[in-house]
Amino acid sequence: MLYRWRCRPTRKNVGGAVERPTPEHVWAEAQSRLTGTREEPGLDDSPALDTKAPPWPLFVLLLLAHGWFVRPKPFPLGRADDSQSANPRGVIPRVVGFIGAWVAAFVFLPTVWVTLALVAWCVLVWPGVAEIHREFQNVPDGEPETI
Repeated sequence: MLYRWRCRPTRKNVGGAVERPTPEHVWAEAQSRLTGTREEPGLDDSPALDTKAPPWPLFVLLLLAHGWFVRPKPFPLGRADDSQSANPRGVIPRVVGFIGAWVAAFVFLPTVWVTLALVAWCVLVWPGVAEIHREFQNVPDGEPETI
């Protein structure tokens, strides 16, 4: 074994999709094992990590944008040439337009109506948001239980 690292899927790292060791870090650790002792490596607790996760509310908003603000829709994990793949950055214009539409509604329409519409929308999307929230593990600190 050349390298050991454990991903603890949490909401903080978007279920393990981000905050992974960089390839350069893993390669350097593996190369040092090839030239060093033959003992098994310990668990790497502080590797150099790649992309930082967005804040959880922003991530949920991106999922909502991918589902056209009706229901959160996860981003498929596909290759770049896969027609089912979706880039999270591609939905940012939807988020900007959605927020802009609500701001414009509050500016130009009666506040009571817009507030009621916003509350109705929140009630509509809440079950999907709660489902996404449950689907992402939130492993407490410490060692996981073994089965």
